[in-house]
Amino acid sequence: MAKEVLTPKQNIDIARVFLNILGYKLKDDEFQSDSTMIIYDKENHICGFLQYNVDKVNIYTKDLEANYINPEVFLLSDSEDNQFLKYWTIQINFKLKLDNNYLLDGEMYCNASDDTGLGKNISCCPKINFEDDNLGDVEINILRNGHILNIDINNGNKVESIKINPIYSATSSIVSHLITEGKREKNLYPYYSSSVIRDNNSLLDVSKISYINKHTIDKKSYDVVKPDEDRIIFVGNLMNELDPNMQTRIKSLSELLKFNDTPILDNFISASLSSFSNDEINSLFGIEKRNDIYQNNKNTFDEAYFNIENPKQKILK
Repeated sequence: MAKEVLTPKQNIDIARVFLNILGYKLKDDEFQSDSTMIIYDKENHICGFLQYNVDKVNIYTKDLEANYINPEVFLLSDSEDNQFLKYWTIQINFKLKLDNNYLLDGEMYCNASDDTGLGKNISCCPKINFEDDNLGDVEINILRNGHILNIDINNGNKVESIKINPIYSATSSIVSHLITEGKREKNLYPYYSSSVIRDNNSLLDVSKISYINKHTIDKKSYDVVKPDEDRIIFVGNLMNELDPNMQTRIKSLSELLKFNDTPILDNFISASLSSFSNDEINSLFGIEKRNDIYQNNKNTFDEAYFNIENPKQKILK
């Protein structure tokens, strides 16, 4: 069987997802040549080009360089329905100059598969890195490492970590915010702050501890009954009451990560978590869901870019 790769339309749709997140856009079926499309900014000014060939897609603007390899489409056997399902993964590598002149390195995985129970399933999973004069090295992962959001900040003396996974798990925290400062000696730091919500059967274990030079300045621990509905919103609001500094940090990073006045962290979160409601995103991260990144007035990643409305689509029998 000959190797199958994505069609030109599928490749262009993936590029459109990525460019829309950054505030750029492509116009449908507008090719400058057989292999080149024009990239526009929000004011419809020409600002770059997309070059497509059979093996690779390259994207160029004044402040952006990105590329990805046209992936092979694989077949996965589905023993339940005696069918084959298709799946593929694209890794977009990019370099971006932000409005504050920070240089951002990143990658975004786009994965797609056909699933007998859920229909076609598509997700994007970004990872971005940059360096700030005050914060130090910053790495942000979305839908990776078992968390929907994972932020690590390290300047050598101070380390800060945010992990958010509102899917309840008996083996890990749902939400955690950890800060340490200074050199660790005998398992203690000069400054330490930890805020954690964990799953415990029908309860949520909530705890916070902070100390400076071994002297406790804040310590609390209690249990909360898990609600039957709106669990994500409940956990987000509970964490914000326990430690409002976590959302303050996320909002500050959102302000730093502006590109052409576009809040790209908000956009990456909104595109990756397209099935989350605005209330869920707001309660977890303190930002608003950015539905304007989706084309054709659609509300989700799948519908906007891949015209997926049938809940069950089989590609190959």
